Formats: sequence, structure tokens, C-alpha cells
Amino acid sequence: MFKILPDGNRGTGRGLFASMHRLRHKVFIEEQSWPLGDICSLCGMERDDFDVPSARYIVRVSRQGDVDACMRLLPTSGPYLLGTKFGDLIQKISKPNSPWIWEVSRLCADRNAADKVPGQLMAAMLEFGLANGITNYVSVSDVRMEPALRRCGSVFSRLGEPRRCGGDLIVGVIFKVSEAILHDVRRKSGISGPLLAFGSEARALQETIA
Repeated sequence: MFKILPDGNRGTGRGLFASMHRLRHKVFIEEQSWPLGDICSLCGMERDDFDVPSARYIVRVSRQGDVDACMRLLPTSGPYLLGTKFGDLIQKISKPNSPWIWEVSRLCADRNAADKVPGQLMAAMLEFGLANGITNYVSVSDVRMEPALRRCGSVFSRLGEPRRCGGDLIVGVIFKVSEAILHDVRRKSGISGPLLAFGSEARALQETIA
């Protein structure tokens, strides 16, 4: 089951937020050994300066009620990770600054999650974008992720040349959002229909970015 979490102050979502931040800590700090600096490790949860009220989170909830996959979405009309911390990766276009271009970051999944999670997360991201008038997503990506992104049907291009960051080779990328791409992602990932349900959350978001 997929859910959209609007911010960390909603009482009904606090448990899922805690589970999401624990998953991020497990993946990024325990397994990938990200250095502490711009990120915070507290009580087994990982956060950074971009976990702000304007962020939206898409999470997959397991049958046990824990978050086993997640991503953070943030409009580029305010501060965002790529533009603020990795602006040198944006070389081919002007730095995005638009309510219709969002950033996707902190995308991760538990190792025990199903192998179709990348396609599911991509489909959910596209559904969210189409429901809210988003034309593109940007992101900082490890180049090792590019083959998996292509396999699941996403359409993206690099914003510049890759560079080393610790032991990783990272690059800025921009994703297209369209119904045709969503259809292809669903087909390649065996997804039969929508993963997200939109109600008051979509209306509230439209009011925020209008």
C-alpha cells in the first residue's frame, strides 16, 4: 500500500514518519555509511535540512505496517537539495526554480522489499506529478542507478557531467512527467492501476502551489 505523507505534524501520520526516517537511517547511514555532516542521526532516524513542511513523502507500507520504501518530493520554488548543495551538477539548464518542477530525493527501499519497488516508486512519483500539474522532476543520482531507471521505463537526461562524491559517482538528472511514460512504467513493472489515492491532499497541494 502506498501513501502520501504531507508533513510530520499530522497526528495520524507520525508513526509512518518515524518508520520512514528509521528506514532512511538503516539504508543511508548503516548500510551506505553516509558521513554525518549535513544530515542528522538521532535515535536511529535520519533527517536533513530539507525535511521541511513544504515537502511531500511517498511511502510504501508493508503488511506489518512499516515503511519499506520511500521518497521525498520538494518543489524547486524553494530550497532543495540539488540546487542548494549540488548546484555544480546543473550545467545544461538554468537552475530550476518553479512550482511545476519538483525534486525527488531520499529514495530508498529495504533490501527485503520486492524487486519491483523501483518501478512502483517511479509510477507513484509520476501519478503524483500528473495529479498536481508537475512537468518535471530533478534529482541527484548515483550513476549506478541509471540502468535500473531505464529498465522500469522512466525517461530522464543528465543535467551535466558526473563527479565523485566520496565513493560514489553522482550526476544531476531531470525526469519527464507524462501519461505515456506512466503507462510504460506500469507495463514494465506489472502494475495494473493507480498506486496513490488523491483526495483532500491533492486539493491542498494545488492551493499551495497555485
